[in-house]
Amino acid sequence: MNCEEIIRLISGYLDDDIDDLMRDMLERHFEECERCLSLLHTMEKTISFSRELNKRKKVPETVIRKVYWEVRIRYKK
Repeated sequence: MNCEEIIRLISGYLDDDIDDLMRDMLERHFEECERCLSLLHTMEKTISFSRELNKRKKVPETVIRKVYWEVRIRYKK
């Protein structure tokens, strides 16, 4: 597999959405290719940071109420 094919499959790899054979092929490629391994680590860190950020931030209750009422008013039948 070339790097372009690997890059298209990284998301499935991270989501555990590929079969074992494909996973093994990607892992062998990562062992040999610093560029793809670096991209994998960057994506892992981005996902991790995003999850942490979302854990810390909560939407204020007033905003939730405003959105709720705005949706009710606009889409009331």
